[in-house]
Amino acid sequence: MSSRSSRPSPLHARVGVALLAGLLLAPLGAAGARADEPAPAAPATPSATSDPSSPALSVLDTPRELAEQALAAVQQIVSPDDAPAVPAPAPAPSTTAAPAGGKDLTLALRDLALRKADLAPADRRTAARLLARPTDSRNGTGDGNCTDEGEIACYTTTEQRPVCGPTICVHYVATTKDAATLTYAQQVLTRMEGVASQYVAAGYRRPLPDGTTGDTAGNPSGRFDVYLADLNVPDLGQLYGFCAPEVPTQNTLHTTSTAYCALDNDFAASQFGTANSPAENLAVTAAHEFFHAIQFAYDVGEDTWIVEATATWAEDQLFDSVNDNLQYLPFGPLGRPQQRLDSSFGITPYGSWIFFRYLSERFPRAQAGLPVIIRRIWEFLGARRYSVQGVALALRELRTDLPLQFSYFTAWNRQPRTYYSEGASYRPAPLRLSYRIGASASRTTTFDLEQLSAKHFRYTPSMSGAWTLRVRVNMSSIAAGGSAIITVKPRGKAPYLRKMALNASGDGVLAVPFGSRVDWIELDAINASTRFARCGSLGTNTDATCQGVPVDNGLKQGVIVRAVRG
Repeated sequence: MSSRSSRPSPLHARVGVALLAGLLLAPLGAAGARADEPAPAAPATPSATSDPSSPALSVLDTPRELAEQALAAVQQIVSPDDAPAVPAPAPAPSTTAAPAGGKDLTLALRDLALRKADLAPADRRTAARLLARPTDSRNGTGDGNCTDEGEIACYTTTEQRPVCGPTICVHYVATTKDAATLTYAQQVLTRMEGVASQYVAAGYRRPLPDGTTGDTAGNPSGRFDVYLADLNVPDLGQLYGFCAPEVPTQNTLHTTSTAYCALDNDFAASQFGTANSPAENLAVTAAHEFFHAIQFAYDVGEDTWIVEATATWAEDQLFDSVNDNLQYLPFGPLGRPQQRLDSSFGITPYGSWIFFRYLSERFPRAQAGLPVIIRRIWEFLGARRYSVQGVALALRELRTDLPLQFSYFTAWNRQPRTYYSEGASYRPAPLRLSYRIGASASRTTTFDLEQLSAKHFRYTPSMSGAWTLRVRVNMSSIAAGGSAIITVKPRGKAPYLRKMALNASGDGVLAVPFGSRVDWIELDAINASTRFARCGSLGTNTDATCQGVPVDNGLKQGVIVRAVRG
């Protein structure tokens, strides 16, 4: 995948952004995992320091500071040389190279739009320029200068007559660096109208009407506006596109908003360096960015991780053959199962699209080709729910629950080829540790788990004959999300899953075949907690659900396995 603005590319640093604390990519690696310790495991209180890169308890002092951080984040993307320095948390060690990309422009603009009222007057004027449409008269200044404040897309010449369809108008100019042809504008219109009609047929809301904003003589009122422009960012490279909300009110996390989108003016292959054709880049960018405009019609302030993860899921649903989003999998729960599903650090949310692919395949009922469950999640989010709450409510409708489905999701990720329809293209989630277990041997392992994360352990027999492996777990309590799944790989047969029955305290025992009868046994240790504290304040800046604090982060877990005869 690439940076549709909303899509930083790990392979090509097109939206490389050193963003503010709490927005920076902080890859999670071995930090906090203390395996193979002899001490017995016991549930502990949540640890605020189990991962030194975690911003979970970060709280900034004032709304002004948060607004200034939001402004700096956009400036870091569009004019990094002139942007103020932004502090970054120390990265945790990782075996996976971090992408150069950071947070996308759409969500950075969203944060700025929500917080701009708290800026000082001069900074509010800068924010207005950054949020302006390419055709705006520079928000009242009337100077027509498109360079002094680093505007992202700004026409310096009169636009051509827009190309309009039933619901969308595409704006373009014929000269200057932003020039596009009429043929290309018509191609964009056809693609955007097709994407919009698919979402509407699937039951999604349309983007909110913007009245006469953006209207010209050739642009009938009420159409959604898309602008074509050269989105090359100095020192960072080429953006594919972005979608900017025009928030009517600020200082609230739950509201709806109109929006406009801007897309690259030609998607020339030479500018992007991907294997995709210009038409393919246009297709997935249109699907991704227009889904953002739809999201803003439900809740413009929704949690970043679910906004980006579902937009990335959407492009895969609409244009399944492009597979641009596969490059994000190493940075989400498939590649980094030990990091929180709901983390909004850097590129992590793009990799989290795999969770919504799991839900789509596990609950495949569809309308107009799109699984209904994702739409239901957004309908709950539009009713003033936060990301994890919305997912939990949509699953409750299906007579299941989020902790159970998250547990099976983690198990699918260890065997993607077996469970996912396109799993042959997915690299399995990595093991945390692998042990060889001999006759009558035992192994004790203690470790901690972040909320909505998992760690995978493998036990391979090094003896012959009929043996049994007794697996005893001391997970966090059921209320705190403790869960465990055993995968058994019989010799010469396909693996199968067994969910361990745990008591209220998170303790459980399971005996499974071992020795010559199996190739290996795996344990998926899971923290499926959905509890968050201090939610819903614009005065906090955490990367977690509802800008709150995960209640059950960093809880100590324990596993003891023993090989016995029989």
